[in-house]
Amino acid sequence: MFPIHSVLVSTSRPFKAIRLEGLNRRFPGVIVSAMLTAVVTGLLFASHAHASGGPYIVDDADVIDRGTCQLESFYSRLGPGTGLAFVAPGCNVANVEWSLGLTRARLDGSTDSGVELQGKTLLRPISPGGVGVAIAVGVGRGLSAGGRFSDAFVNLPVTWEPLEALRVHANLGTAYERVDGRHTTTYGVGFD
Repeated sequence: MFPIHSVLVSTSRPFKAIRLEGLNRRFPGVIVSAMLTAVVTGLLFASHAHASGGPYIVDDADVIDRGTCQLESFYSRLGPGTGLAFVAPGCNVANVEWSLGLTRARLDGSTDSGVELQGKTLLRPISPGGVGVAIAVGVGRGLSAGGRFSDAFVNLPVTWEPLEALRVHANLGTAYERVDGRHTTTYGVGFD
């Protein structure tokens, strides 16, 4: 796992959420097929490595509407030979946004690929000119780590919307790596 030790700035826009009601009735399997396609695509670009997990580089304090799904993805280049690619299909079930993320990171010539399962829920919804707060918890593992999850994390995303066209996100959390028995503080700032 490449822990987040410093303030990172990123921008991302997820695809618009897809309403499940109606679409799933008219075209059975469309949502499942789309999610499987995203997972397979991510696996094709992943290589064997160890460790994974952790919150997105900078997450927002929002969840998609109940009963909808989305595909979230981003690529961040953090410097020469260093970057992170991420794809995560997710759905909101019972007011919790569940996502299955696939990551591929490169740091100084070393490649790290993994999978993470995350649940995120709102503690306070974002209002125009106001602040929203969510909590995200999850587990992750490297694709070569066997069947057990090797990492866990908790992240507290806070989003401030000073203008309709601008949202500022701040994250604070902790990540635990079972292999090293190490806790790492995670934090970041981003906008979109």
